[in-house]
Amino acid sequence: MRVAVRRLRSALGLFAAAAPGIKNAGLIEDLRGLVSQLGPTRDWDVFLGEMLPPVIAALPGEKGLVGLQRQADKICREKREQACVAVAGQRYIEIMLRLGAWLWRAPWRTTAVAADLDLPVSVFAAQMLTRRYRQVCRRGRQLEALTAEQRHALRIAAKKLRYAAEFFSGLYPGKAAGRYIRALSHLQDEFGALNDQAVAGRLLAQIGGGGRLHDRASGVIIGWYACKTGIQLADMAQVWKRFRRCRIFWEKG
Repeated sequence: MRVAVRRLRSALGLFAAAAPGIKNAGLIEDLRGLVSQLGPTRDWDVFLGEMLPPVIAALPGEKGLVGLQRQADKICREKREQACVAVAGQRYIEIMLRLGAWLWRAPWRTTAVAADLDLPVSVFAAQMLTRRYRQVCRRGRQLEALTAEQRHALRIAAKKLRYAAEFFSGLYPGKAAGRYIRALSHLQDEFGALNDQAVAGRLLAQIGGGGRLHDRASGVIIGWYACKTGIQLADMAQVWKRFRRCRIFWEKG
């Protein structure tokens, strides 16, 4: 559901340039707030299901890891319950009703930039894809020197480009769009893994308890993924080059 809401936000954002009323309706902000309520559940699910298991399997003698896992599982269950409450709540119902009514009324037709709406969809798609592609390239300059925050911003830009590419890919025959999206997905996955590793430190800080075993287990996890981050960063340049070599499928010729 979280991904579906993100895709909807991205689709609305694509057309906001041609129809300013989309932003004025406040729907993008409403959906952003909904994602923020669902996001913590995803973070804890990844931490429990993907990040902790390999460390525990490799270091079975670290007793503190098991206790930390139990505490993380408790927090994860709480976050899931909070997400369920949010989706079942009045605010969620109001957002869905507003979205449905807004789509039915199509008010963007009265606030849109007429010249943009008169464009062939293929021309509009190429403009939007080019804009998002340039944002990715700009944020990816001096890739090796980027901070964690800058890599996160690059990951978000790549995600927006992928959503747009998938959204408009049906306009372009052939296999070029599919190859481009796969390369972009690989790039996004790499940055996503790096981001999850950065988030792990924040999640560990939320786990209470303290004590020598807890502190040691937290240090082991942080050290494990600090090493993994270094390895991934060394490989990132090749992933980036493969993406940049892909033919830009929306350009003619």
